[in-house]
Amino acid sequence: MRSELARTLVAFIVFLAATAAAQSLKSSKTCAESAESGTHGEIRACQQKKLADANAALDTAYAKARKQLKSDGGASAEAQLVRAQQLWQTWMEAETSLCAQLSGWQTEGSGLALERDICKADLIRDRVSMLQRM
Repeated sequence: MRSELARTLVAFIVFLAATAAAQSLKSSKTCAESAESGTHGEIRACQQKKLADANAALDTAYAKARKQLKSDGGASAEAQLVRAQQLWQTWMEAETSLCAQLSGWQTEGSGLALERDICKADLIRDRVSMLQRM
């Protein structure tokens, strides 16, 4: 009797989880879907979320790499990573502007800001991958 109740309870929990996951997939649009059917504000909000997620991943990967280098190679290796990260951030800002301009945005405006966010998120994801390989 107890095992039957336990199986029923587990099946019910699995059903609830699957239903919640399916509902979440239905209600969340990708940025591309927003671009096709959404307002500029929706598209911008979607891309800003992607950029925030990329920045959070960068912070985590950088902290982990820094900690690893400090324990493996000492203060010198950690200092080199800190300097490299500073230089990378300077490069990333310049590269982001170039990327947006090469996409056709020459002057300031909401389209340029959106394109900069797209470029920046891509560059940050590349940096995260590199840091994770350390």
